[in-house]
Amino acid sequence: MMAKTGMLLMTAVYGAALSIPHEKVKGPEGSGWIKHERIPRNKLLEFTIALKHTDAQKAWLKETIDAVSDPRNARYGQYLSMQDVAEKMSATKETSDAVLTAFTGAGFTGVELLPARDFARASATHAVAAEFFKTEFCRWESSRNVSITRACSPFYHLPQTIAGAIDTVGGLIHFPLATYGAKMAVHAKAGAGDNIDTLRKTYNMVGVGPLTKQSTTCFVQFTIHDEWYSPNDLQAFFERESPSQVGQVIARKIGPWHPGNGWEANLDSQYLAAMGNGVETWVWSRDGHDPWLPFLSNLASIADPPLVMSISYGQEPGTLTRDYIERSNVEMQKIGLRGTTVVVASGDDGSTCRSGKFNPVFPRGAVLRSTEARRGEAAPKY
Repeated sequence: MMAKTGMLLMTAVYGAALSIPHEKVKGPEGSGWIKHERIPRNKLLEFTIALKHTDAQKAWLKETIDAVSDPRNARYGQYLSMQDVAEKMSATKETSDAVLTAFTGAGFTGVELLPARDFARASATHAVAAEFFKTEFCRWESSRNVSITRACSPFYHLPQTIAGAIDTVGGLIHFPLATYGAKMAVHAKAGAGDNIDTLRKTYNMVGVGPLTKQSTTCFVQFTIHDEWYSPNDLQAFFERESPSQVGQVIARKIGPWHPGNGWEANLDSQYLAAMGNGVETWVWSRDGHDPWLPFLSNLASIADPPLVMSISYGQEPGTLTRDYIERSNVEMQKIGLRGTTVVVASGDDGSTCRSGKFNPVFPRGAVLRSTEARRGEAAPKY
């Protein structure tokens, strides 16, 4: 009996050593996300895996982005291609093979290394994912009655053999803001300061346009709250605010899109296109239960990114980790190295507070990007 007990104990200890804790967060409780029932065991889930970079790779990235961004440097403006960046920042073949093999061997499907070669993607049923990450998955509902799937616990595990090769895994413990897009902005009356003519004067753009179509600008819409822009509303906006642009359309749509009437998506598309005044405008949308890491991985893998990207999105601060934030900063450096500027709105409330404490919302609280301040608020300088 003692021998059998000892054997069971040894098996348990050995089994526990195979998987180790990887990321743990404070959790979304108190932010507007409410945990509900566990999802069905056969529900299919998708995960984005960020493969770790070496210190030497991150040092090269910082030195190079500083050089191409500094007008005083001889390398100023000498941006790199997607392939150039991938050659320098990709995971080693041994590392990527080990990670892909581990996920495939555990029963994941669609396991693939993405073109940037430092991200992977994999899908699995709830049953398979729960066994692999050592956490069950639940339905969470926001204060806007939007449901997403996340881990029931604020932590997850990874096999010890590959944990050191992975920064973070999307689709587990990181949450968007529960109130994202919940507040309707209070707009001034027509002609009182928010019309296009006034904005062009404010930003010294009178007489500039139409701008060259060799430039591209893009707004990124995360559709977790069913935000879609309306082509018909865009034309109606042009008729009222910028008649010379009637007939201009969104030149390129990346990701899912459904004709709709999302107020924030319409606001972004209309004002971005009108202020661009002839610049080719894209819409990049991402839905699903985890939009941020898949967006970064797709952005790293596109050969011809737009020159300017405007992002309207926020993530719950209590569900972020240092590895997650630092990896996001690395991705911002990588896209900047290719000549793209990423602008993130500071939000309708500017720099927000919660319970009397400063509450910087990610990604606008990240370091390596520009922040749009609301009117009357100073933008942070980095």
